[in-house]
Amino acid sequence: MNKIIITLLTIVATMAGELFNTTPLSGQSNWLTRSKKTSVTLELIKPNFDGDDDLTVATSVLFLSARGPVSENNRIVVELPIAHVGFDNSDSSDETLLGNPYFGFEFGLSDSPTFFELGFRLPLAPDDKEFASFIGVLSDFERLEAFASDLLMFSGRVNYQRRNASNIVFRLRGGPSLWVFVSDEEDDPEDEIWLNYSMQVGYESDSFSVLGGLTGSYWVTQGDDDLIDRTVHQLGVAASLVQGKLRPGVHFRLPLNSGDDAILAGLDFVFGLSLGVQFD
Repeated sequence: MNKIIITLLTIVATMAGELFNTTPLSGQSNWLTRSKKTSVTLELIKPNFDGDDDLTVATSVLFLSARGPVSENNRIVVELPIAHVGFDNSDSSDETLLGNPYFGFEFGLSDSPTFFELGFRLPLAPDDKEFASFIGVLSDFERLEAFASDLLMFSGRVNYQRRNASNIVFRLRGGPSLWVFVSDEEDDPEDEIWLNYSMQVGYESDSFSVLGGLTGSYWVTQGDDDLIDRTVHQLGVAASLVQGKLRPGVHFRLPLNSGDDAILAGLDFVFGLSLGVQFD
């Protein structure tokens, strides 16, 4: 079975090699409730594959993020990604990857349901931990660029969020991402642009929230491929509680693109846990 797992990751590596040369996505999770106060959040994301008996329980992705206000309607966001893959009964070595950190700025107007994001990721991820990189890719495709080497990413997002008197919340989020390749190799790929988007509906009160929806990414600059080969979509649901200063949460994502040639081929689903701490 360990040979099956290594073969699967090798196939994914071959497919994702093209992605690592082309695919920019978002800098912040679509499934977290964003605090307007100073907060720190740890996310644990666990992928589930076909025939993953020889991947260790510790195979997962972590995102550690912090956000803080600089004024009433403006906030700074930083995020550090980590990916780990471990093998049972295998000749392959375990790998841990410290990915590309994200730095962002959120701003909006008072009492407006719309706010904006501008951010970038620094190209600090090493290029010698391919299995850990691909675990990161499959675990959170919405933040694929966190695990690509030699890559400087810029992103912008427009967010719309409205909650009515019955605590029904509606969210829209979308915007472009640009990858700029910064390696010294002469055969660097051309810079690429993706359009990322999400639509979510749920219930959100001061003590509890549940949210479901669709996320997607569209490869703008790859005009030669069919539409289905230029998009990736996932269904997801998330829930969280407010317990004093703590905000524990859980989320589940299901990839919609299927088939042996799909970008997320071999991935059954993704399960995640989060814990946020909010400071006054």
